[in-house]
Amino acid sequence: MNFKSIFSAVALSALMVGCSSDDIELIPDNPTPDGGETTSGYMNIAINLPSVGSHDSRAGQENDSFDDGLASEYAVTSAHLVLFNSDDETTAQVRGVFTFNDLKPWNTDATIENVTTSAKSVIKVDAPATQALGALVVLNDPKAEEHFPINRKFKDLFAEASVVSQAEMINGGKFFMTNAPIYKNTTGKTLATIRTNQIYNTYEAALQATPIEIFVERGVAKVNVTTAANLKSDVEIDGTTYQATVIGWSLDITNKKSYMVRNIEGFDTWKDYTSATKGLRFYSTASNRIYWAIDPNYDDSMEGDDVYVADNFNKITTVENRSADDPVYVLENTFSVANQRRTRTTRAIIKASFAPEGGQAADFYQVGSSNTIYDKEGMRNVVIAQAVNVIEGKNDSGKYTFAENTSVSASAGAHQLTVGDVLYDGAALSEAEIETLNDAIGTINFFKDGVCYYVARIQHFGNEYTPWAPGDLTYGEDADAVLADKNYLGRYGVVRNNWYELQISEIKHLGHPDIPEAPNTPDDENEYYVSFKVNVHAWAKRVQNVIL
Repeated sequence: MNFKSIFSAVALSALMVGCSSDDIELIPDNPTPDGGETTSGYMNIAINLPSVGSHDSRAGQENDSFDDGLASEYAVTSAHLVLFNSDDETTAQVRGVFTFNDLKPWNTDATIENVTTSAKSVIKVDAPATQALGALVVLNDPKAEEHFPINRKFKDLFAEASVVSQAEMINGGKFFMTNAPIYKNTTGKTLATIRTNQIYNTYEAALQATPIEIFVERGVAKVNVTTAANLKSDVEIDGTTYQATVIGWSLDITNKKSYMVRNIEGFDTWKDYTSATKGLRFYSTASNRIYWAIDPNYDDSMEGDDVYVADNFNKITTVENRSADDPVYVLENTFSVANQRRTRTTRAIIKASFAPEGGQAADFYQVGSSNTIYDKEGMRNVVIAQAVNVIEGKNDSGKYTFAENTSVSASAGAHQLTVGDVLYDGAALSEAEIETLNDAIGTINFFKDGVCYYVARIQHFGNEYTPWAPGDLTYGEDADAVLADKNYLGRYGVVRNNWYELQISEIKHLGHPDIPEAPNTPDDENEYYVSFKVNVHAWAKRVQNVIL
């Protein structure tokens, strides 16, 4: 898998580079001393917006590359600085919220490849005379003061009360952004540290000082589905070649809630998990970026799974005719290895038109386990042939007829015959006879207008960093839970500030007649129908090849 990071503006090298722009004096909205000796002073803050990036190696990590992405993805309409009375994230409490009154101009510095644009600001604060502060930049959040009330603890941002919706993360088309966590001093850290010697007595002194660099990331992930230039989409069935044409896609099983700030709880436990061939996968020693997150439903009990899924995830009933250049933005969705299951994994549902080569797409059927494609008349002939064999005393095929409108043709999907669908000598088969016939036939798949559907579950680390192959024990069956975590944690998932591009490279089979249900089984338990490659862009871009 090729990982590309869109919101990967936390590179250590960039931390050492100052950014120039117009100077903006910040006025505190509600600064509140928390007791003790305080002093008024000025500090110089540089806000660095994330770009779109990619990396092909977690082991080498020196090959990070970036792209700005769409202008709408880094537009800023409001900005706040949240100051905490300490940079200790276990005890830090909100001291005050400050508003950036003028956000323009934002400047681009071509020397910093992982930053789209930057702005430097001088802000006046009341700060403890001898105590370092913690700083959090919050962009495009009109409810900043509500979200960060005085004395609120930083650690409380990861409580249920702080959970926000996608509407809050994408407010009016503008992306909520806040500090990107970085790997620092062997652990993960989100709050920027402001030391007492970085607070100056005068505005002019602060203006000349090296700015305190704060790197932010978007609160959502980005997904799109593309087709490879050399897409193989010819499928041969019973000597006939069919052409599959992708006509749309939608995301299914997307998270309903998220933390405002990326939660990296447990980082010290999983940070050093390695891939057998790629080494470290959860952070970069070169850029200091962290590649995983804990979401609000990360490790919830799986009891009552149907209700749990309905309460926590969005599920779709139709698939949009969406093009490759029309991305979808979603909340991050991660899980422990034990919860790495199909009912909880964000997936792309890909819609394709399936037609004979050189012909037009039209209704067709499959009967039972047979791969053969039938028109309506062919499907009926197969059913009648089975009926002759299994319905006692009714073995004259010429006396069988079908109702004009049967249950198997009412809507796309997998169906079984019902009473009234099949008649013998003008009379409907009984319930017992229909049951016997269904037992012999199985399900009848009806592909309305020749449309079929494929599933591609979104991989985060994927096969490159968390390899699994058919025949291997599924992670859910591994008796050694620690070993399962080391091998498979993060194999699937969606993390904020990542761009997942699912690139369809080959269509090998006929898909499903409608959107399939997600079974409560491990993600890697069943065979794949689609071949795909996930590209994660910078944003952090992850490319995932998909074979359908």
